Amino acid sequence: MATTDSIEMAVLIFVLLAASSVAGGRRGWNEAFSQEEHMEMERRLNAINKTPVKSFKTEYGDVLDCIEIHKQPAFDHPLLKNHTIQMKPETNLKKMSNRISSESSSSPPLPRIVHCPRGTVPIKRIQKEDLIMEKLISSSFLSKFSSSRYSYSNPSNQDGHQLAGVSTTTKNYGVQGSVNLWSPEVAVDEFSLTYIFAATDPTSGVNAVQTGWAGDGGKTTGCFNVVCPGFVQVSTEMPVGLILRPVSSYDGAQYAVKLSLELDRSSRNWWLHCGAKHIGYWPGTLFGTLADGATRGGWGGEVYGPPTKPSPAMGSGHFPEEGFRKSCFISQMKLIDESYHFFDPDDRTIRVSTSKPKCYDVKYVSAGGEQWYHRIYFGGPPNCKLQ
Repeated sequence: MATTDSIEMAVLIFVLLAASSVAGGRRGWNEAFSQEEHMEMERRLNAINKTPVKSFKTEYGDVLDCIEIHKQPAFDHPLLKNHTIQMKPETNLKKMSNRISSESSSSPPLPRIVHCPRGTVPIKRIQKEDLIMEKLISSSFLSKFSSSRYSYSNPSNQDGHQLAGVSTTTKNYGVQGSVNLWSPEVAVDEFSLTYIFAATDPTSGVNAVQTGWAGDGGKTTGCFNVVCPGFVQVSTEMPVGLILRPVSSYDGAQYAVKLSLELDRSSRNWWLHCGAKHIGYWPGTLFGTLADGATRGGWGGEVYGPPTKPSPAMGSGHFPEEGFRKSCFISQMKLIDESYHFFDPDDRTIRVSTSKPKCYDVKYVSAGGEQWYHRIYFGGPPNCKLQ
């Protein structure tokens, strides 16, 4: 039986293009790679991790480097060699109310603010474990699973990956969700995550942006785009891969973080926001048709575990029928229209899908007042037999 490790919650962002990669951490997998592969990873670490102006060590053991903004890993991407950094979106998006009712959830306090010197941004230092997870996951996961995630066309039989979520085929220029924070237990060869995404039709190749939180069986959770260059960090205080505490407890206090992905149509850049904070963006030059807007949006949960073993928990580890304070939720589900107003998903376009209903389920709710808007409950317990 695989042992479990305590995990941390992180705002986890990544972009999936024609060739994408996933990062994370796992202990005990070094033996899976040859000496030559380890040497190659060392070379990549030297290339990815830039010389810092200043460094911090977080209370969770991660190192944050203050890197000159023009020298951050994003600009290792060949399409961004002459990129002009956009410090904030030009679009004047009309935000909806941020009022929270007593029956809703609370936003967790932000961790200790990082104060990088002027002209620098905080970047989480990549470790070998990040590259190991990239190699282990990218070959078996993205090439086989990405299009199913964004279309829900056939979410079953996915080599240990399981989904429970909803998607819409509505034209949009951004998505939003208030994502409930939990800390599911997972083994060293598993992960459990919650996501929102914006994507184009996957039949012509995956073109998508996604954000959420993730729990994995190792020490490291972080931004996939620091491993695969492309995401431009602009926030001087809030790096991607930021660990959020506290997390929710069963039948107790609930915590959520509002995340949004928004297209700035003047620049064609896709921005990540956490609450009202501009974290950074994916430049439009990295995309095909997605730079002109998305045709799909989605919200849900996903897990991975070896198919021959019992599955990990998704969300809170409880089924959606248990409801608020017990099952994981994503509330205030919104899309952005061409006039840059938020609007509710059209129930007629919503597709509810789960790849293994006996293990994980999802419940879509389109009523409940302005404090909740459209929402889903989703998840399931660990140790469900997938075969």
